[in-house]
This record gives sequence, structure tokens and C-alpha cells, in this order.
Amino acid sequence: MKKTVNKIMTICSVLFLLAGISACRTEAKIPEVKDLPLQHETEFGGVYLEMTIDDFNGQGFVYGDSVDVTFSNGYVLEDLPYYNGYYVDVGSPLLVAYPGYPYIKVGINNGEDLWKIADLKEDGSASVVLREHGTYLEMQLARDIHYTDIREDYPSDEAFANFRNVEVGDLKPGIFYRSASPCDNQHKRAPYVDRLIEGAGVQFILNLADTDEKIQGYLAKEDFASPYFLSLYESGQVLPIALNMNYGSEEFQQKLVNGLTAMAEQEGPYLIHCTEGKDRTGFVCMLLEALSGASYQEIVDDYMLTYDNYYEINIEKDPAKYDIILEKNLNDMIRVVVNDEKKDITKTDLKASAEAFLLRIGMAEESLAMLEGRLCKPATLFGSAKRRGMLPAFLIWEALTLLFLGIGLYVRRMQKPAAFFTFEKEGPKVSDVTAYNRSVSRLWILFALLFAALGGSFLFLPQNSPLFLLPYLGTVFLCLFLVISYTHIAGKYRK
Repeated sequence: MKKTVNKIMTICSVLFLLAGISACRTEAKIPEVKDLPLQHETEFGGVYLEMTIDDFNGQGFVYGDSVDVTFSNGYVLEDLPYYNGYYVDVGSPLLVAYPGYPYIKVGINNGEDLWKIADLKEDGSASVVLREHGTYLEMQLARDIHYTDIREDYPSDEAFANFRNVEVGDLKPGIFYRSASPCDNQHKRAPYVDRLIEGAGVQFILNLADTDEKIQGYLAKEDFASPYFLSLYESGQVLPIALNMNYGSEEFQQKLVNGLTAMAEQEGPYLIHCTEGKDRTGFVCMLLEALSGASYQEIVDDYMLTYDNYYEINIEKDPAKYDIILEKNLNDMIRVVVNDEKKDITKTDLKASAEAFLLRIGMAEESLAMLEGRLCKPATLFGSAKRRGMLPAFLIWEALTLLFLGIGLYVRRMQKPAAFFTFEKEGPKVSDVTAYNRSVSRLWILFALLFAALGGSFLFLPQNSPLFLLPYLGTVFLCLFLVISYTHIAGKYRK
């Protein structure tokens, strides 16, 4: 059903474009609107131009067009893509007609507040003129996605509410949930979320989207039907922190630190949500999943499940859109946390990166430790090595340890002198075979124990650490020790 809707919307967009181009040719008139009043959009940062999406499109503008925007104070943005979603790179400007917006909006995708950058005032205005039809149509069609607010279009309440228990890395079972909003019912999902979080026993909610003032507005609406949320809110177990989506900004990071610090002081289970449970929730969940030791692929699978829930976009059904969303959205978020363009985000230690990120943006060490203790199972050496991808190397190393230990035990039971490092078919002629073999056995067992100790470094060191030279250099010295010690034993017992 949703797939069919998406196809119909795409076809309509193309037909609308053709109709717009035809109209322009017939009338030879370039679409332009002048002196639109401005309104500061404070939630994400940007500028509403007070013309509805339908009225603006009625002037001949089409999704995928290139436009120029000129503000009355002289600030100009040229060659902006006009999309119905945020289809530009992080930090790039656009003119957007996002479904549900009251007006068209000029903004910077997940970036600084354009209102402040352009030094705009409430009494200002803006004009928009078409630069070229269809300049960005290919990207518009590639990323044009829609979802419905009809429960029957979804396979389950959980999919409709984008609700799930996050079960990755070392997270405790049933400790951490994510979803759409349980209080803002603009997408008709809040009552479903409310019933699901009650069933899960959620005890604390980190609300990334709202302020107390906005929540009071939801409570006053006739369609508010979330009694469990209300009970938590009235008992002080809901913390609204009103994040924007500029996750590289100081404001975002400070609010995030405050929210996670407060969450660490509360008992779970926890719910993290914004409006759709997609973007702001996606970033915070990615961060907490990395903190819990989740692998890159685990984080990808959880993040992209949201797009499967809303749009039926997954690697099997729509690999092209899947790859674009993964690269443009999630991978960019992870790079902000990793904070090193040279590192391969698919292989780096994401837990260490998440810890460093939270400390870097101002979270106290004791609060970070408390948060990890609330969310994660007790750490084990083997679990840590597995998370860092070092468990296979450790197991191979210790398998060699068992081989050397086996040699030591076998030599002890031999009836003939053991022949090692003599390059002879038989061992040396010795005066006391039993004493000689026991000495050689002890040497091999000692070698195995020291070799095993060197291999223990795989449980602690991160991948590609220069300190891995130490066990390899240690092995070289161990081998020299083995040769010298055997030579001494052979000389002692040789006839």
C-alpha cells in the first residue's frame, strides 16, 4: 500500500513538473513571488516565508527546481534546491516544503540557524525567483519518500508507532526503547505509543522534541489520549529538552549532555523519542548504541528499521534509497561522533568514540559511568574483545598456546629423549632420559604460559594499536629464550 502511494506521488511529481514547464513556455513567464513576510522557525532553526506550500507551487515552482532567494536586508542565497524534504548534505541550504509545514521554509540542513546567520528581523521580507526548472529533479525523485498516518497501512501497532526495544551491543534486555511521540498526536500515533510504553513498563522519558509549554498545548487538545504519558509527566518522569537537528552545535550538545545526565540519575526502562522517532532520536540512539558496544552493522540495522517502518525502504526492496539514506544521514552522524575523517567508521572502536564524544561535549566522567551502568550489562574481557573485533585473534593465539602446552605434556611422557632444535631424527644421547624430558617439558610449559600472557593483550588493546608490536616482539624474545634454554638443558644431560 505505502509502496503504491510512493509510486503515485513520484508520477504526480513528474507530471506536475511537465505541466509547470509547459505553462512557463506558454506564458513565457518566470515564476516569482515577492515581499513574503518572514517568520523565525525556532525548533530546527530557519526562516518560514509566509506562503503555503500549495500556493507557492501554484505559482509555477516545482520540486527539483533551482531558485534564488533574496531577503529585504540584502542577504542573498543563489541556486537553492527546492525539495519536499531535506535532501541536501549536512550544512547545505535549501528551500523546503516539508509535509505538515505551514509555509515554505529556507534553512540549512542540520546546520546553523539561518535566521541568525542572515541577521533577519520580524519586519523583513523575502522574494523567490526561479533560476532553472528541474536542476535538482534527479535527487528529488531519488529521495522523495512519504508515509501515511493511517494505522491500517502498517503491519502492526509497533511499526505504526515506530516503537521497539533497542537490543544491540551490551544493552540490558528491556532497558531502552525508542518511538514516535507519545504526546504530540499530529501523526495520529501518540495513543499507540502510549499503550506500548505502558506495556513495556517505561519509567522515564527523554523527550527530544518539545518544551514544557508545547507539552501543555498537547494536553489541552481534544485528541489527547495518552494517560500513561500523562501519569509519568505529572510525576516528573518526563524530561523535554527540545533539541534542534544541528548536532554539531554547542546548543544541541549542551542540551544532550543535560538530558543524558538527568536520565542516568533515573531508573529505567527508558524511552527516547522526538516527533517521528527518526532524526533526533536516530542520532541519540546511535550514540547510546555505540556507547553500549554495538557494532557498526547493529547500529545501521536499528537506524534503517525506522525507514522500513515508515516507508518500506530496506536493502532488499529499495537498495538505492537505502544506500542514499545510510550515507547522507546515519554515516554523517557517526562521523561527528568519531571526529576523525581518516578513520573508517565501519571498523573503528565506536564505544571509545562515543565515550570520547560525550566527555568532549561536557559530560562528567562520573555521569558517563553512571549512564553506562544503567544501560549496559557488566563488562567482560571477552565481550570487550568481541566488540573491538579482537576475539578471533585472541582465540587463534590461545590455540597456539594449547599446542605448545600439549607439546610440553607429551614430552613429559616420552620414553625416548625429546628431539627439539637438534634437526636430528632422534633426540640427543643423554645420561638420564626421564630427568631430561621433564626439563624439556617444563621449558615448553613455561613457554606456553608466557606466550598466553602475551596473547592477553588482545583482550585490552584496540584494533590497529601500535602497542600490538609488544606481543610480537615478546614472542621473538621468547623463542630466543626457548632455544638458549633448550641448549643449556641438552648440554647438561648429554653423555
